[in-house]
Amino acid sequence: MLNAISVKWGGFFSPQGVEYETILAVAAANLALTGAGGFALDRFVPGLRDYKIGYGLAAIALAFLAAGTALLIRN
Repeated sequence: MLNAISVKWGGFFSPQGVEYETILAVAAANLALTGAGGFALDRFVPGLRDYKIGYGLAAIALAFLAAGTALLIRN
């Protein structure tokens, strides 16, 4: 979503606004940091039951790294 925001950037609350992309990015970060919850089907998989905040932080760091790489090679 960082790449979508950077490509579409027109400010907030404008005809080319990025509010929707920002909400999706925040929701994805929230899911990465808090885990899927009790209703997720992967709670029955033994290796995925023990959620740790480090996994979420690592996922967000990897997302920033991938987005930054894509933005650098885009131009």
